[in-house]
Amino acid sequence: MEDIDRAIVAALTGDGRLSYTDLAEKVGLSVSAVHQRVRRL
Repeated sequence: MEDIDRAIVAALTGDGRLSYTDLAEKVGLSVSAVHQRVRRL
């Protein structure tokens, strides 16, 4: 698991209802990249 994946998991642990847009802003990736990483997790 990469650091970005850990950041996504940490953000979702705090608020599991975050949108892909909000996640993207928090971790510094595009919305599509976040969507792909969440699907892969």
